[in-house]
Amino acid sequence: MPDVEASKRSVASNNSSGYSNSSTQPAESQATDRGQGQRSDAAEHVVNSDMRKAYNEMKRAYDDMRQLLKKSMDECVRLSDEVVKLEALNRAAQATAQESAAASKAAKREAAEAVQTASMARQEAAAAQLVASQLQLKLEEAEAQSRVAAGTAELEELGVELLAAVRKATAAVEAKEAAEARAALAEAARQAAEAARNEADRMRRAAQVRAVSRRQKRMLPLQPQTLSAALAQRRRA
Repeated sequence: MPDVEASKRSVASNNSSGYSNSSTQPAESQATDRGQGQRSDAAEHVVNSDMRKAYNEMKRAYDDMRQLLKKSMDECVRLSDEVVKLEALNRAAQATAQESAAASKAAKREAAEAVQTASMARQEAAAAQLVASQLQLKLEEAEAQSRVAAGTAELEELGVELLAAVRKATAAVEAKEAAEARAALAEAARQAAEAARNEADRMRRAAQVRAVSRRQKRMLPLQPQTLSAALAQRRRA
């Protein structure tokens, strides 16, 4: 009987030991999985933080570029208004053909200022277009990296806005070139009007000289020899 009791106690001890080992193995596996999950969450947090930082930098650069484009567009609009005013002045000069020299100099000065302003607007538009191209390249790189993180939709929307801004910059350059062409035409028209005015003044002065000469001839008393010569000339005629 004592041997039987000892055998039972040995079996119970072995069972409890086996149960203890089997219960500790899932706990260790769970701890390992938990550690791996924490490391994965930390890595994902770092990636998301970098992406948010890159996105914020791109957004600030985009806002700066948009302000520059707005400034260029406003300058082009102002330049177009100045060209329209200059064309109106030139049309008035062509219609009257008697514009004063001071007004002609003022129109010439305004045309030169318009050309200079157009050149500055062209440089600003070219710089804005270059910045937009650089931002577009950076945005494409950021989009390639952001496909594994959140915020892809916002970056795509930013890309659409950026492409629209590039198109606006291109339109600004084209508008500026058209304004330059119109300014050149206006200057040529002003020069033609000035030449026409000078020709009209010359013809008017010549007509005045002829009129004065005729008036003086009519006012001179006819001498006997002059009268006889005139009568002889009429007979020959």
